[in-house]
Amino acid sequence: MCSIDKYLVKALDAYPYNLQEAIESLDYALSGDNNNTATLCLYGRVYAEQLQDYATAKTYFQDALAADIKAVFVYPYFIQLLIDFDEDDEAQKLIDFALTIKGIDKPLIISKLIILKENLDSIKKQNNVSPI
Repeated sequence: MCSIDKYLVKALDAYPYNLQEAIESLDYALSGDNNNTATLCLYGRVYAEQLQDYATAKTYFQDALAADIKAVFVYPYFIQLLIDFDEDDEAQKLIDFALTIKGIDKPLIISKLIILKENLDSIKKQNNVSPI
């Protein structure tokens, strides 16, 4: 096991319970390979789920997919980020693309599509309610 993988495994083991250790391990992993898809994805998750920093999380997810567009484990987290921050059109496009990738967890991606559609329906209902 190379040192990058060792640090990635340490980060995965520490996340989300020990953020300091997870981030330190991610920094070591990225210093050895700044295009490691799994490391970039986990960094995106840290920024999305723990720090609520949408722009930084999105950048990490985009970098992860730029490094490996077929990295099926990135898509659910990236799609959820887009849904959470009302990037509905972009989420729809990413879902459509993700469903074409071999080996993707289609039920999981379809569940994200359902969440997206429910959000859109809720917004439409709120906009159609007339004030009294």
